[in-house]
Amino acid sequence: MTETAPFSNMISALLLFTFSAALPFLLAVALSYGARRVALPWTVFVTLVLFVSVALTTAFVLLTRGNFPPTYVGGLFLGNGLLIFLYYYETRGVNAVSQTEWLVGGQNRGRIHLRHVLQGAIRLEEHGKSFYEDLALRLSDPDLRQLCLLLAREEEEHRLHFQKYLTRWLAIPADEQTLAVLMDDLRQAGLFAKIDLPKSSEKDLLDYAVLQEEKTAEFYQSLENLFPEAWKKLHIRQLVATERAHAERLRNFRR
Repeated sequence: MTETAPFSNMISALLLFTFSAALPFLLAVALSYGARRVALPWTVFVTLVLFVSVALTTAFVLLTRGNFPPTYVGGLFLGNGLLIFLYYYETRGVNAVSQTEWLVGGQNRGRIHLRHVLQGAIRLEEHGKSFYEDLALRLSDPDLRQLCLLLAREEEEHRLHFQKYLTRWLAIPADEQTLAVLMDDLRQAGLFAKIDLPKSSEKDLLDYAVLQEEKTAEFYQSLENLFPEAWKKLHIRQLVATERAHAERLRNFRR
């Protein structure tokens, strides 16, 4: 009996260490879906996971053992430390700072965060989707109307593409003031230009759509130098090609 006691204690300590180290990861998996649904920043999410994991393991240890063995403390430090490192490592992309300065209309805006650019891209795609849906309602040509509905669906796919990347690892929310400056810069570059749909001719509407597609492609192309890693990971080259293909298909209807 006396010989098996140390072995039993060792197994018990190992199980407690494993439990306290694994709990933060189990909680992270369990809470991640809800956190994405409410767009919870990763800093808040990880803090919440740390608090809940410490509270649960502390209650468990106190109820079952009545004290705090070193294995409990060591497991908690290891598990929570690895969780923090994992989320920091995975969110470094979406929270990355551009490698070069953001230049618009000859003005140097300095370096910007990828999360702000993605938020701008999401609003850009939302604007495109809304425009094509409205345009389809005003066109007489059934083929052109179908094309606009198709383009609206593709704009929505682009929006979801950016949104998924932005929320996958619970990015830090975009600063609204910085985002407002970015949106102004995009307008200076010719994006989000206003047009009076009811008073515009079909040719004017098509000219506007072609120009917006070309400007969008130029914007996405500019990200290659700003965020080369995200350019590859987000397959932005394909988005550039898609936006240019949109412009070409619209041009064909103008001829």
